Amino acid sequence: MAQHWFNKQVISPRPLVLSSILILGTAALGLLIRFAPLDLPLVLVKYGGSMLWALMIYWMVSTLCCLLSVAAAGMAAAFVATSVECLKLYHSPGLDAFRLTLPGVLLLGRVFSLWDVVAYWLAILFGTLIDKGIRSSQRHPKFMRTYVPSRSRVVAAAVAAFISIAICVAQHHVHVVLLEPYTYGSPFRHKCGLLVIGSTIWAMLESTRYVARRRSQTRGHDEA
Repeated sequence: MAQHWFNKQVISPRPLVLSSILILGTAALGLLIRFAPLDLPLVLVKYGGSMLWALMIYWMVSTLCCLLSVAAAGMAAAFVATSVECLKLYHSPGLDAFRLTLPGVLLLGRVFSLWDVVAYWLAILFGTLIDKGIRSSQRHPKFMRTYVPSRSRVVAAAVAAFISIAICVAQHHVHVVLLEPYTYGSPFRHKCGLLVIGSTIWAMLESTRYVARRRSQTRGHDEA
Protein backbone atom coordinates (compact mmCIF):
# COMPACT_ATOMS: atom_id res chain seq x y z
CA MET A 1 0.00 0.00 0.00
CA ALA A 2 2.80 2.44 0.89
CA GLN A 3 4.65 1.58 -2.32
CA HIS A 4 1.45 2.11 -4.35
CA TRP A 5 0.94 5.53 -2.74
CA PHE A 6 4.54 6.55 -3.50
CA ASN A 7 4.31 5.46 -7.15
CA LYS A 8 1.07 7.32 -7.58
CA GLN A 9 2.73 10.50 -6.38
CA VAL A 10 5.70 9.99 -8.70
CA ILE A 11 3.80 9.31 -11.92
CA SER A 12 1.14 11.97 -11.30
CA PRO A 13 2.93 15.35 -11.23
CA ARG A 14 0.97 18.55 -11.51
CA PRO A 15 0.35 19.84 -15.03
CA LEU A 16 3.13 22.24 -15.98
CA VAL A 17 0.69 25.04 -16.84
CA LEU A 18 -0.95 24.72 -13.43
CA SER A 19 2.45 24.73 -11.71
CA SER A 20 3.40 27.93 -13.53
CA ILE A 21 0.13 29.56 -12.48
CA LEU A 22 0.67 28.55 -8.86
CA ILE A 23 4.26 29.86 -8.77
CA LEU A 24 3.52 33.17 -10.48
CA GLY A 25 0.24 33.70 -8.64
CA THR A 26 1.79 33.07 -5.23
CA ALA A 27 4.74 35.35 -6.03
CA ALA A 28 2.44 38.12 -7.26
CA LEU A 29 0.25 37.88 -4.15
CA GLY A 30 3.31 37.99 -1.90
CA LEU A 31 4.64 41.11 -3.64
CA LEU A 32 1.20 42.69 -3.39
CA ILE A 33 1.01 42.11 0.35
CA ARG A 34 4.58 43.30 0.99
CA PHE A 35 4.80 46.39 -1.23
CA ALA A 36 1.32 47.57 -2.24
CA PRO A 37 -0.16 50.41 -0.12
CA LEU A 38 -3.05 48.32 1.20
CA ASP A 39 -2.86 49.55 4.82
CA LEU A 40 -2.79 45.97 6.09
CA PRO A 41 -1.80 45.15 9.69
CA LEU A 42 1.98 44.92 10.11
CA VAL A 43 1.82 41.33 11.33
CA LEU A 44 -0.07 40.32 8.17
CA VAL A 45 2.42 42.12 5.95
CA LYS A 46 5.40 40.47 7.62
CA TYR A 47 4.24 36.92 8.20
CA GLY A 48 1.79 36.81 5.31
CA GLY A 49 4.58 37.72 2.93
CA SER A 50 6.90 35.17 4.56
CA MET A 51 4.33 32.40 4.27
CA LEU A 52 3.65 33.17 0.62
CA TRP A 53 7.40 33.18 -0.08
CA ALA A 54 7.73 29.73 1.50
CA LEU A 55 4.68 28.50 -0.39
CA MET A 56 6.26 29.70 -3.64
CA ILE A 57 9.42 27.76 -2.72
CA TYR A 58 7.30 24.63 -2.32
CA TRP A 59 5.63 25.09 -5.71
CA MET A 60 9.05 25.57 -7.31
CA VAL A 61 10.67 22.57 -5.59
CA SER A 62 7.74 20.26 -6.34
CA THR A 63 7.76 21.42 -9.98
CA LEU A 64 11.49 21.06 -10.59
CA CYS A 65 11.75 17.81 -8.58
CA CYS A 66 8.57 16.24 -9.88
CA LEU A 67 9.88 12.73 -9.14
CA LEU A 68 9.55 13.42 -5.42
CA SER A 69 6.44 12.54 -3.46
CA VAL A 70 4.40 15.35 -1.93
CA ALA A 71 5.90 14.67 1.51
CA ALA A 72 9.47 14.58 0.18
CA ALA A 73 8.94 17.79 -1.79
CA GLY A 74 7.59 19.42 1.36
CA MET A 75 10.64 18.40 3.38
CA ALA A 76 12.97 19.63 0.63
CA ALA A 77 11.16 22.97 0.46
CA ALA A 78 11.29 23.32 4.26
CA PHE A 79 15.04 22.63 4.16
CA VAL A 80 15.56 25.31 1.47
CA ALA A 81 13.45 27.91 3.29
CA THR A 82 15.09 27.22 6.66
CA SER A 83 18.57 27.34 5.11
CA VAL A 84 17.87 30.73 3.55
CA GLU A 85 16.62 32.00 6.92
CA CYS A 86 19.74 30.71 8.70
CA LEU A 87 21.88 32.40 6.05
CA LYS A 88 20.74 35.71 7.58
CA LEU A 89 23.03 34.92 10.52
CA TYR A 90 26.06 35.10 8.22
CA HIS A 91 27.42 38.55 7.38
CA SER A 92 29.98 39.72 4.86
CA PRO A 93 30.40 43.08 3.08
CA GLY A 94 29.29 41.71 -0.29
CA LEU A 95 26.35 39.76 1.09
CA ASP A 96 25.18 42.64 3.29
CA ALA A 97 25.36 44.97 0.28
CA PHE A 98 23.26 42.51 -1.73
CA ARG A 99 20.69 42.39 1.07
CA LEU A 100 20.16 46.14 0.61
CA THR A 101 19.02 45.64 -3.00
CA LEU A 102 15.45 44.73 -3.97
CA PRO A 103 16.43 41.21 -5.16
CA GLY A 104 18.34 40.75 -1.90
CA VAL A 105 15.31 41.72 0.15
CA LEU A 106 13.06 39.39 -1.83
CA LEU A 107 15.41 36.39 -1.96
CA LEU A 108 17.35 36.51 1.33
CA GLY A 109 15.81 39.01 3.71
CA ARG A 110 17.79 40.77 6.42
CA VAL A 111 16.90 39.80 10.00
CA PHE A 112 16.82 36.21 11.29
CA SER A 113 13.64 35.18 13.10
CA LEU A 114 12.51 31.81 14.45
CA TRP A 115 8.93 32.95 13.95
CA ASP A 116 9.66 33.23 10.24
CA VAL A 117 10.81 29.60 10.25
CA VAL A 118 7.54 28.58 11.91
CA ALA A 119 5.62 30.57 9.29
CA TYR A 120 7.57 28.84 6.52
CA TRP A 121 6.80 25.37 7.84
CA LEU A 122 3.10 26.14 8.28
CA ALA A 123 2.87 27.52 4.74
CA ILE A 124 4.67 24.51 3.27
CA LEU A 125 2.42 22.13 5.23
CA PHE A 126 -0.57 23.99 3.82
CA GLY A 127 0.94 23.71 0.33
CA THR A 128 1.43 19.94 0.63
CA LEU A 129 -2.21 19.48 1.63
CA ILE A 130 -3.35 21.50 -1.38
CA ASP A 131 -0.92 19.69 -3.66
CA LYS A 132 -2.08 16.28 -2.49
CA GLY A 133 -5.63 17.24 -3.41
CA ILE A 134 -4.52 18.55 -6.80
CA ARG A 135 -2.54 15.43 -7.66
CA SER A 136 -5.30 13.08 -6.58
CA SER A 137 -7.82 14.88 -8.79
CA GLN A 138 -7.93 14.21 -12.52
CA ARG A 139 -10.33 17.04 -13.33
CA HIS A 140 -7.84 19.41 -14.91
CA PRO A 141 -8.83 21.67 -17.83
CA LYS A 142 -8.06 20.18 -21.23
CA PHE A 143 -5.29 22.70 -22.03
CA MET A 144 -3.46 21.55 -18.88
CA ARG A 145 -3.63 17.86 -19.81
CA THR A 146 -2.34 18.15 -23.39
CA TYR A 147 1.28 18.92 -22.40
CA VAL A 148 3.51 15.94 -23.23
CA PRO A 149 7.27 16.16 -22.42
CA SER A 150 9.46 15.24 -25.39
CA ARG A 151 13.12 15.25 -26.39
CA SER A 152 12.49 18.00 -28.95
CA ARG A 153 11.11 20.28 -26.23
CA VAL A 154 14.20 19.65 -24.09
CA VAL A 155 16.50 20.45 -27.04
CA ALA A 156 14.55 23.61 -27.88
CA ALA A 157 14.71 24.82 -24.27
CA ALA A 158 18.44 24.06 -24.05
CA VAL A 159 19.11 25.95 -27.30
CA ALA A 160 17.08 28.92 -26.03
CA ALA A 161 19.06 28.95 -22.78
CA PHE A 162 22.37 28.74 -24.66
CA ILE A 163 21.42 31.62 -26.99
CA SER A 164 20.22 33.83 -24.14
CA ILE A 165 23.43 33.19 -22.17
CA ALA A 166 25.50 34.01 -25.27
CA ILE A 167 23.61 37.29 -25.67
CA CYS A 168 24.16 38.10 -22.01
CA VAL A 169 27.89 37.42 -22.38
CA ALA A 170 28.07 39.54 -25.54
CA GLN A 171 26.44 42.44 -23.69
CA HIS A 172 29.02 42.17 -20.86
CA HIS A 173 26.36 41.62 -18.20
CA VAL A 174 27.61 38.30 -16.81
CA HIS A 175 31.12 39.16 -15.68
CA VAL A 176 29.79 41.90 -13.39
CA VAL A 177 27.64 39.35 -11.56
CA LEU A 178 30.49 36.86 -11.29
CA LEU A 179 33.08 39.36 -10.06
CA GLU A 180 30.78 41.40 -7.82
CA PRO A 181 28.11 39.16 -6.24
CA TYR A 182 26.47 42.04 -4.41
CA THR A 183 25.32 43.42 -7.79
CA TYR A 184 23.36 40.24 -8.52
CA GLY A 185 20.25 42.33 -9.05
CA SER A 186 21.81 44.05 -12.07
CA PRO A 187 20.62 41.50 -14.68
CA PHE A 188 17.05 42.29 -13.73
CA ARG A 189 17.53 45.73 -15.28
CA HIS A 190 18.45 44.20 -18.63
CA LYS A 191 16.31 42.19 -21.00
CA CYS A 192 19.08 39.66 -21.61
CA GLY A 193 19.23 38.89 -17.89
CA LEU A 194 15.52 38.14 -17.84
CA LEU A 195 15.95 35.96 -20.94
CA VAL A 196 18.68 33.94 -19.22
CA ILE A 197 16.58 33.41 -16.11
CA GLY A 198 13.43 32.50 -18.03
CA SER A 199 15.09 30.19 -20.54
CA THR A 200 17.16 28.43 -17.86
CA ILE A 201 14.04 27.73 -15.79
CA TRP A 202 12.28 26.51 -18.94
CA ALA A 203 15.17 24.14 -19.73
CA MET A 204 15.17 22.78 -16.17
CA LEU A 205 11.41 22.20 -16.24
CA GLU A 206 11.48 20.47 -19.61
CA SER A 207 14.39 18.25 -18.56
CA THR A 208 12.88 17.14 -15.25
CA ARG A 209 9.49 16.48 -16.83
CA TYR A 210 11.07 14.48 -19.64
CA VAL A 211 13.12 12.40 -17.20
CA ALA A 212 10.03 11.80 -15.06
CA ARG A 213 8.06 10.62 -18.10
CA ARG A 214 10.84 8.28 -19.22
CA ARG A 215 11.20 6.76 -15.75
CA SER A 216 7.46 6.24 -15.38
CA GLN A 217 7.37 4.51 -18.78
CA THR A 218 10.30 2.30 -17.80
CA ARG A 219 8.63 1.42 -14.49
CA GLY A 220 5.43 0.56 -16.33
CA HIS A 221 7.27 -1.79 -18.70
CA ASP A 222 9.08 -3.48 -15.80
CA GLU A 223 5.82 -4.04 -13.91
CA ALA A 224 4.17 -5.43 -17.05
